[in-house]
Formats: sequence, C-alpha cells, structure tokens
Amino acid sequence: DYNQAITLDSTQAQAYANRGLAYLNLKDYPQAIADCDQAIALDPTLAQAYANRGAAYLGLKHYQQAIADCDQAIALDPTLAQAYSNRGAAYLNVQDYPQAIADCDRAIALDPSLALAYSNRGAAYRRQGNYQQAIADYSQAIALNPTDADAYFYRGIASLWLKDAQQAAADFRQAARLDQDDLNRAWMAVWAELGKEQPSMEVSALLEALARRETHSNFQQYIVHLCTGVSLSLHGKVKEGLAAVEQAILLEPDDYDGYFWKGVLSAYYYRGARHEQEAMEAIEQALRNDMPPILLRPLYWLERDRPEFFARYAKPLLARYGV
Repeated sequence: DYNQAITLDSTQAQAYANRGLAYLNLKDYPQAIADCDQAIALDPTLAQAYANRGAAYLGLKHYQQAIADCDQAIALDPTLAQAYSNRGAAYLNVQDYPQAIADCDRAIALDPSLALAYSNRGAAYRRQGNYQQAIADYSQAIALNPTDADAYFYRGIASLWLKDAQQAAADFRQAARLDQDDLNRAWMAVWAELGKEQPSMEVSALLEALARRETHSNFQQYIVHLCTGVSLSLHGKVKEGLAAVEQAILLEPDDYDGYFWKGVLSAYYYRGARHEQEAMEAIEQALRNDMPPILLRPLYWLERDRPEFFARYAKPLLARYGV
C-alpha cells in the first residue's frame, strides 16, 4: 500500500513515484503530478518519476511540459521505452511527425511489446498521409493489445483514405464494441457502410437508437444531432433533419461530418442555383476539413431524387475523387 509506505516514511521517493503511477493509471493527472513532484524533490535522479509526470502532462494536453519531463527521464535513463513513446505522443500532438516517428522507433527498439508506441507511430504516419504504414502499425498495436479501441478506430480512418470502406466499417464496429460510451465509433460504422443505394429503415432505427443515448460532452452531443438529422431525413423529414445537422455544426465547426450532411440535405430540400451552390460549398468544406472522399458515396442517392443537381454538381465531384 503506497499510502501506508508514505505514512511510515515520508522520505521514500519511490513510494511517491509508485503512487503517482497509480493515479496516472486512474487518469487522476493532477494528483499524479503532485506525487511525482514530491518524488522528484526527494530524489532528482529518479527517472521514472519524470517519465510518469510527463505522461500525466500528456494526459492534460500540456505537451511542452510533457516533452521536457520525458527529455529529463531519457537523460537519466536512456533505456526507458515508455518515456520515448510518451514523448513521441507529445510531438505527435504538436504536429512534429518526424520526431514523433523517431521517438516511437526508439521505444519499439527498446521494447517491441509496447503496443502504444506502435499506435502513436501509426498516428504520425496517418497524419503524414502514409496510410499503408499507419495500418501496419495499428495492426501491430492491435495484435499486442486486442482491447485497444483507438487502434481499431484509427485503422478504420486510414482504411477510408485507401477507399476500403468495408474494412473501415469492420474496424469501427469493433471499436464501438470495445468502447460503447463513444458514439462516434458507432456513427462512423454506419456512415462507412452507406453506399450508392439509399439505406433501409433498419439503418434509420440504428441512428435513432444512437441519438437516444445519454451524452456527456459537446462532441457526443454533436454525434447525437448528426444521427438525428440523418434519421429524420430518411423518414422524409428533411427540413427537420437539416435543422439538426446545423445544430451539430454549431457544436463542432471544425469537423467534417456536419458540413457533408448539411450539403446533402440542402440539395434535397432547396431548389435554385444559389441554394445548390451553397449545398456544394458545404460538401467542399467537409473535404477541406479532411473528410476521406470515400464518404461521399451518399451523393449517389441524389441521382434518382435530384437528377439535375446530381448531373451538374455531384457527379463531377465524385469523378474528381474516383468514388
């Protein structure tokens, strides 16, 4: 018991470091930092305390502080694989992808069983557009840790960029099974399977079920609005669906989902050249926000329902991206 050890001897740096690690694993990052601070004050040579504090700063998204602590941990003990992996994750989040990859390479060389290092490196490759290498790293992370929902989800995202929607949907479904609190995983599993033909009412029912789920964040509420909007539109309530999608955009204006579905539903609801151009601008905004082009496939629904719009706007866009 770390508390008991500290009570018996408050000068035990290792006891504070160990308790800090326990708090880190519980994602109580402020308490983890406080314990690591105490451990470092008692023993400034304790590399693991710096590594643990760096991981806690990473959890708080204080990336420069995380890098500084990992630097110190590595200086004291160059064999700490976790410190390299965590520093790689911090570099990933400040968009220094070559350094992130280099750190993950070193972490893997020191500990080939470190699943998170493969996942972090996969994320760096994905953000560089090297999707094949990203998939290889995510696959290795999954082999080492089959319960890693993030690795499945982001392997799915990489697969979308390679236009493998079937594999992406399978990964999103598995991610959703592993992390049932994250609505985005289930939403993406539905979207990845939407093809050229309009979906059945079973899809609408699934979206309605997702929309009824309890949410605890703006992003989760964003997904609820999206599911509501698409489901309503499938029932012919396009105006109401469009309003729900526009509410989603207000919550997450930098994401791509809302803009794409706003474009699709606007094309259904509005008539006239100005409105049609606005619909296409929303879809183009989704692509500028890094939407994988394979997700454009629901535009084919317009071929039957809005043939003139499809021929004038949607078909050339689909051809441009080879969808």
